[in-house]
Amino acid sequence: MSDRAVRNLLALQDAASTSRVLNLVAIWNKNRTDPEYSAKPFFNSNILNKTIIIKHTLRINEMDLFGDERSTGTKILVPIDSKDLKLGGRYVFINQKNFEAIAQSTFGVSFTGDNRDRAVLDLLDATPSLDPFLLREQMKRFGIYPADCYFEISKADVERMHNFVAREVNALVSKSFGAGGGNFSKSNKLVSKILSSTADEDLDPLRINLQMKPSEFSEGLFCWRGFLYYKWCHFSSIPKVNSAMKQMIKYQPAGPMDNETRDNLVKVRASLARNIVKTIGDIEETLKRYDDAYAGLTSNNEPQAFRQFLLTAPSMFKELGERLGVVSHIISYWGFRFPVGKEPVIAAAEILRIFSDFDDNLSFSGTSTEMTW
Repeated sequence: MSDRAVRNLLALQDAASTSRVLNLVAIWNKNRTDPEYSAKPFFNSNILNKTIIIKHTLRINEMDLFGDERSTGTKILVPIDSKDLKLGGRYVFINQKNFEAIAQSTFGVSFTGDNRDRAVLDLLDATPSLDPFLLREQMKRFGIYPADCYFEISKADVERMHNFVAREVNALVSKSFGAGGGNFSKSNKLVSKILSSTADEDLDPLRINLQMKPSEFSEGLFCWRGFLYYKWCHFSSIPKVNSAMKQMIKYQPAGPMDNETRDNLVKVRASLARNIVKTIGDIEETLKRYDDAYAGLTSNNEPQAFRQFLLTAPSMFKELGERLGVVSHIISYWGFRFPVGKEPVIAAAEILRIFSDFDDNLSFSGTSTEMTW
């Protein structure tokens, strides 16, 4: 690996998982003595269970590795030493040409006789985002239940989310404790418990009020965290979405352009703008279902509406997570190719391909993931 690649890998040493990175090395380092970790692994393969999975925006020279047209690949990175990432590692893209043979020859992983691990890799490749809530629900759909430690929110995200979530739960705190002083500290305490990876006995009064069993409430807290996380992600991304859309509308490619390319560029640019706006609207419509249910709990004295929402929320995770994941990919890729303050010179054919890829990624109808083992 190059010095830069090693530095990038070293930066992931203790980093938690994100929507773009599933850091199984960090999870192994933190939880390898936990009995549940051993009993409910993510992969059966010990090698795969100590890898870093990365949603990677493909460079031009990497697109030839695949037999299909795609702009994102899912990279499996195997460190040489799981305890010392500065030694570097080896990688392969899931479902690149000759994937299984390359995986076996590069780091000794064989899928012969273990269709489960192969199916999990296909799921990771098909899922647009690796965020813990979407990934957990995707795996659950196919009867795969890894340990809870694989789906914790990263510490960095928790810290960034904290103030946003505190404002969200302030209405619940005011209802529970009155509008007097001390609500700030109570809000912070409640936020810490909601965002923690396990349910806490201190939240039992809320569980009892919602008439939920402990197991239901634990699952409900996970769902609540999920919607708070998605809501925070969405509103945090809006300024970036607006900025990127303005750039996409204004950008003029370099060099000559024939009439067909010019017409196609006009069409795909308009389609892309419509589909981004529609996707944002779909995201906000789903989030409004959470807002309405939460209002029932805090304002309308209808706790059963919120209880019902928590029980049914997992069914909405896939759609919501996919839409947020695609928008996140578009914004991050555009920011990578078109940094603020710099306008790279790109030919019309290339910018048409980029816009077409974005537009295709926003087509959600009829998509599914088939898995068998």
